[in-house]
Amino acid sequence: MDEATPKQPALPGWRKLTASVTRRAEVFVSGRYWIIEVCFLAVLFSVLFTGGVDEILYDTRVKYDLGYMLKIEHPLTDLSKQFPAARHEAKLNFRLTVPVILHCLPVPFREWWFLPGLTVGAICSLLALCCLFAYRVTLDRVCSLWITLGVASTYIGTFFATRCYDAIALCQLLAAMLPGLHWFARGLLVFTAAFTDERAFVAAPLLLFANTSSQPGNLWRRMTQPSSLAVIGGMAGYCLGRLLLAKYAGLNSPMEGTGLRIFALNAHYWHGGVWFALEGGWLLVILSLLSLRREGQKLELMMFACAIAAPILVGFMVLDIVRSTAYALPAVLVALTVLRRSETTARLRSFCLAAFVLSVVAGDFGAFPNPWYSPPLVVKGLSEAIQTVLGGNVIPPQ
Repeated sequence: MDEATPKQPALPGWRKLTASVTRRAEVFVSGRYWIIEVCFLAVLFSVLFTGGVDEILYDTRVKYDLGYMLKIEHPLTDLSKQFPAARHEAKLNFRLTVPVILHCLPVPFREWWFLPGLTVGAICSLLALCCLFAYRVTLDRVCSLWITLGVASTYIGTFFATRCYDAIALCQLLAAMLPGLHWFARGLLVFTAAFTDERAFVAAPLLLFANTSSQPGNLWRRMTQPSSLAVIGGMAGYCLGRLLLAKYAGLNSPMEGTGLRIFALNAHYWHGGVWFALEGGWLLVILSLLSLRREGQKLELMMFACAIAAPILVGFMVLDIVRSTAYALPAVLVALTVLRRSETTARLRSFCLAAFVLSVVAGDFGAFPNPWYSPPLVVKGLSEAIQTVLGGNVIPPQ
């Protein structure tokens, strides 16, 4: 009688599930045009199961604020003289990248419908850049899939808030993070991103770690490389540009509705304002900080933590909390470069999958300043169907 083959120990249920999901993910990303397929899946998942769609994209009665149109027609218009200082429009004076570009294009590009379309394109590009960056760092398509889906499940990767320049500004920052990008292009993208929205200027220091974290060593030497100096130069150019515009064009940005008083008022929403900035992405950020501590990179750990804290703290100084704290998104991609130094591909896949699941479970909330929830299309459809069946007695989710 043949000797019995040793019985393999049974895997726990969650490991079987993870292995099955990973196999399916490997098949999905095995095609030639896998990045396009991943981005299409991310957009579809975002619209159906996470954030839904902003009504400005399908309701012609909803339009961008008038201040955006005025800046496009005349980019150097001082909106602080036309709108109350506390109004959002009064703070658009230095958000010039989009108005200047559209002003130079033919008149049809200045119509109200073009800005929502531009924002949708920026969100799609943002997802594609996350996918491409993750692949460049990990050389693994499955990690890129989970990272892209995770971003699509957070505030900045969804389509339910498309009435500002945030996605356009962050898209430029993520493009500036791509490995191998020429230093001049990197600096120019930082410069134009800051002039798209000043929150990008606050988040720009995160880019200093994007292409240096994979090379442990002398931090000062890495921070003085052309790629890092380009980021610093772009930030310096923005500061100089603002000073020149204030002196020669008379532009200014009112501070009403911002500052420490607003920070104190927003302290009630610290948990939502922080968590919903990155959601599951915080898992990767925390693991990367622990990895830096384990490597003994104390200075880099401190600098990276400060760079993460900057957009979070500044975000609480304005009314649009989550919209502002979401500018910490580059920290998730930087965290991936840090983890790649010491983690295997299998563990990275597990971390990215866990981050994606956490983002999905958390849902999409905003705090402006009161917490609100935007249900995805599937939830809205079910709610309307139930109301129809029950005679309209069910209150839809807000």
